[in-house]
Amino acid sequence: MSILIIAPDRDLTAFSQRLAGLLPQQRILLWPEGQREAEVAVVWQPPVGWHQKLPRLRLIHSYGAGVEGLLADPQLPDVPLCRMVEPALAVAMARYLVGQVLADQLRLTELAAAQCQHQWIDGSPRGGRRVVILGRGAMGEPAGLLLRQLGFEVRWWRTVATANDELAGIEALQLALADCDYLINTLPLTAATDGLLNVALWQQAHGLVVINVGRGRHLVADDLLTALASGQIRRAVLDVFEQEPLPVGHPLWAHPQISISPHCSALTDPLGAAAVVADNVRRWQQGLPLCHLVDRQHGY
Repeated sequence: MSILIIAPDRDLTAFSQRLAGLLPQQRILLWPEGQREAEVAVVWQPPVGWHQKLPRLRLIHSYGAGVEGLLADPQLPDVPLCRMVEPALAVAMARYLVGQVLADQLRLTELAAAQCQHQWIDGSPRGGRRVVILGRGAMGEPAGLLLRQLGFEVRWWRTVATANDELAGIEALQLALADCDYLINTLPLTAATDGLLNVALWQQAHGLVVINVGRGRHLVADDLLTALASGQIRRAVLDVFEQEPLPVGHPLWAHPQISISPHCSALTDPLGAAAVVADNVRRWQQGLPLCHLVDRQHGY
């Protein structure tokens, strides 16, 4: 069997070598070779029409956690599609999110700015420890549990609430944000979550900090700028954007209340990713249930 790795703009040498070691009986190919024979494709931002050259394709595995780009293709073959969920990714995300919250609590940005101006300011930590996390999946839950260990009050928002520390429904979320300090978005991008972070959502908020590590299209940028000006939102931390890289000169770059990182909150570990893919390939060969299988109807 042949496994084709399609990642034109990313060096996946370490991943392919590790995958070959874990699946020594399989042939590991790098795009564009072996298109006619590949049965499994591991993809990261593949070129348009990539699957039309793979007549034997039987399984697609995303190298990343998000699959909305793949699902947006109306001609995507009707074969099993799996997304990447590996432990190191969740750990990295939890560290990033907790780091951003603590940096705000400790006023690290303000202290750095004061140092540049040779100013001695009041560096007392902020209060406010109420956190709402959108999504309780592989990314949202570990971050929330770590924040709880540090004394934060954490609730999760989900499609259906199944526990006392969970919220469901837009009205419940809006009400919660009226008495919330940090809103963290870890949701997948679907038709239901596209543009969710908008002025209607935080209309009752005051001094909220918004951290978006989901997808850029979750956030309505103009609404964010308006909310920052009104005081509904005090600060925003953005790691994902509708257009990446964020264009030079975009108003988000220079806004004093916005912190930007270049989609680096959690990067896939090649060795861990290889183990995830190898496990799913073995499961597929043996007719066992696949891990992290995408429900196309729900979009994740």
